[in-house]
Amino acid sequence: MGKELQVIQRFSQEDNSASIIVRELEALTMAAMYRDNPNSGLVSKFSMTPQEYGDKNYKVIKSILHFCAEKSGMRMPTDSTGMAMCFGNKMFETLFNSIIVETLSGIMVKTQPSQIMAMADIHNVAVGDTYTYDIETKALPVMQRTSYNTNVTLLDTNVRQSVTIVPKPWTAGVTMDYIRILANDYDMGKEIARINMSMLVAQYKLIVGIIFDSTPINNTPFYNATWSPEKYVKLAQYLQVFNGTPGVKAYGTLPAFNALSMLATKGYGFVSQDTIIKDGYVGRIYGVDSVMIEQATSYSKPLTTANVDDQLIVPDDRIVLLSDVGDKPVKLVRENYVRVIQDDQLSTSQTRLQYSFFNSFDAGLATQANYAIQGVTGA
Repeated sequence: MGKELQVIQRFSQEDNSASIIVRELEALTMAAMYRDNPNSGLVSKFSMTPQEYGDKNYKVIKSILHFCAEKSGMRMPTDSTGMAMCFGNKMFETLFNSIIVETLSGIMVKTQPSQIMAMADIHNVAVGDTYTYDIETKALPVMQRTSYNTNVTLLDTNVRQSVTIVPKPWTAGVTMDYIRILANDYDMGKEIARINMSMLVAQYKLIVGIIFDSTPINNTPFYNATWSPEKYVKLAQYLQVFNGTPGVKAYGTLPAFNALSMLATKGYGFVSQDTIIKDGYVGRIYGVDSVMIEQATSYSKPLTTANVDDQLIVPDDRIVLLSDVGDKPVKLVRENYVRVIQDDQLSTSQTRLQYSFFNSFDAGLATQANYAIQGVTGA
């Protein structure tokens, strides 16, 4: 039966040494995230040379162990026996996990992925809080040719609908063999980066599942299931008119834009075909810029020919058109707090601990006609 560990949230604000360690561990983790996932669109560029990374990894590990040992009245562990003694001390374990949890929380708040920001607004809230979005009418008062005795259609000048998003708990489970921390090849940044990436991928999957779902806009002018040039141009025009801007961009994966480009250039000359062969897609189709977004997966299962497409997060059979102005259609609300629960030790190892990290977040649709969906199959 798991037990929630006692951690001291944000204790680095009161302890300068802890503050330095958390900042260094955040930098190490963000560098690991970018090193291992440079093209995911879910992490910001944060590069280090291998030498810089190796040096920082070594110093951070030593700093964490020295800080936790000193504060708990233990000796700095130098071998596996020392590590076992330290992790058997409740104060040491509390401080160690407090540093990890604070690092995870800090990175989550600081991370503003370009893939997510293109389609969603992000709001970080405190524990137990929700966030409410107001959608105000775009309607104008109806001007009627009339006289003083004619009934006039009235517009309520304060018509709003509210959408409240309540963060829901999500969990990432990991194991840690604590005697491995002293090994020369132990990568502390990579281990924490995996937890952060699992949270980001889950958030991205939520957002994609909402904005690429045609159900909310089915039977509206903002959805075309099949391709035709006339309908595509109209789709862009609707977004321009209802959002008061000429700026509309299309977002999708390379296979989606490849299929759309083949349809859009059918019957045209060699120049268009050469562009598709060279780049894989046409960068501007009927006046709408094509913005390619990276495909993503959680790597949760071994990839096989039968299941590979099911593990991809972004659909390849449609694209999303977004207005350049106004709020993003999807809203992501996430808590700035991470909890950790320690499960029972594995029976196969006395030194391998099991941890479950909890973070609460959820996403919802709250928009004023700021997006549309275009299928990439022929009529």
